Amino acid sequence: MNAIEQHALELKTFTIGSIIQRYFGALALVLLLYGCQEEHAILLLSQQDTSNTAFDELPSFFNKEDQFSIVSGQRYTLLEDSLLDYGAVILDGITFSQLDHFQLNTLRRFIYAGGTFIGVGLTMEAKDQYIAPEIFHTSIYKKGQAAGLQKVFGNGRISLVENSDSNIQWSKALSPILDDLREPNYDDIPLEELPPDHWFGVDTLSMFLDEPIELEVLPDGNVLFIERAGKVKICSTQDKSVETVAELAVISSQSNGLNGMALDPNYAENHWVYLSYLSTQDTSHQRISRFTFHQNHFNIKSEEVIMQIPIRKINGWHGTNSIEFDGRGNLYISMCDFTLQSKDISGYAQIDERPGHHQMDAQRTSANSNSYLGKILRIHPEEDGSYTIPETNLFSHHTDTTLPEIFAMGCRNPYRFTPDPRQDLLFIGDVGPDAWEDGEKGSRGFDELNIATSGSFYGWPYFVANNIPYRDFDYSDNQLGSFF
Repeated sequence: MNAIEQHALELKTFTIGSIIQRYFGALALVLLLYGCQEEHAILLLSQQDTSNTAFDELPSFFNKEDQFSIVSGQRYTLLEDSLLDYGAVILDGITFSQLDHFQLNTLRRFIYAGGTFIGVGLTMEAKDQYIAPEIFHTSIYKKGQAAGLQKVFGNGRISLVENSDSNIQWSKALSPILDDLREPNYDDIPLEELPPDHWFGVDTLSMFLDEPIELEVLPDGNVLFIERAGKVKICSTQDKSVETVAELAVISSQSNGLNGMALDPNYAENHWVYLSYLSTQDTSHQRISRFTFHQNHFNIKSEEVIMQIPIRKINGWHGTNSIEFDGRGNLYISMCDFTLQSKDISGYAQIDERPGHHQMDAQRTSANSNSYLGKILRIHPEEDGSYTIPETNLFSHHTDTTLPEIFAMGCRNPYRFTPDPRQDLLFIGDVGPDAWEDGEKGSRGFDELNIATSGSFYGWPYFVANNIPYRDFDYSDNQLGSFF
């Protein structure tokens, strides 16, 4: 054993890894403020349960209270805005395959802009990924005397430090790298913010399906999806075979049917799948139900009805649509306005206040705080099959005029939405009316992409697009009124 190896063994007296594994769980984010001549922030992402973790051998110079602090976080911190103040990013035992295309491209831009990337606790597979020419295609390879493989990419550096198994002296390995850190400068770098097209590919898993309308990727990589007519199917990504695992008896007229599916956030343990559908057994309520799906067996008899939403199925052209969980275990449910369009009002504000025409008046649904329709609902399902109300919904309690499940209202046809757990946002796609041009009643039709940060009213049927007002119109005498 040489002197370097002997010294490396002596560095085991303090292990940051044991602290991280104990207090921060499977994936830990550590912020180390390294006290060089100028203090630089180092972002360290560590994956527990890796045999090559380098934490047990990290140098004792990190063990100084005035030189670093530790905070918890998650891997989604690999966003460009969050990397602006860092001089280096360290991945400990994390391979590029664990990052999505956008995170990987963010890392490329960070390095090219002058940041330093350090890979430690590496498997041979990880090393091969880190030097892959298709990712860092213009890099220049160097051989570091202590730090192992290094290469220059744009204005930054990539350094690969040997596995802890080789007993490298971490202080000597990391010091030359950490002594020359700089914050990235993104001005005039040639790499686009979006990943390059050649990183993506289209693979057809199945064809000749009957209105596949929503899907979920299971932990094993297979795809569970639903068809509006009532079938639940699974597609194997290995051999592309498709199997029907359940079939629900649904009303599939107009836009009704089996429209929404979501995996429970704890699906890997409880195997719960949520479905939104209009059952033939009760045509006046949209069901939000929970089922058990395990080892390709969908247990229809396990159904627990979590919520029943009153609807009028003959108005189902704007029927119910999608369900999805956010990062806090809240279930979002989109409900469209269930309002019919007559020839008179088609394309503009669906407001018809004539007696007997209430099914053509979206004021009774989208603009009505005592209706579930024309809304995004948000509930928190509980283990016993009940649900509670998140504190930041639009209305906190049930009253004669409000429903506490409402998160957003004033929607026309919020056909699809996507929660963003990274920023606690909800992206809502709302299908607009179909007027091709501006008219005397108001603006032409627009589809909307709305970003909800909290409970809100989005204007339908009084406004469209970026709060463009419609004009009041009395259909009983065809008289124009003022703008809303």
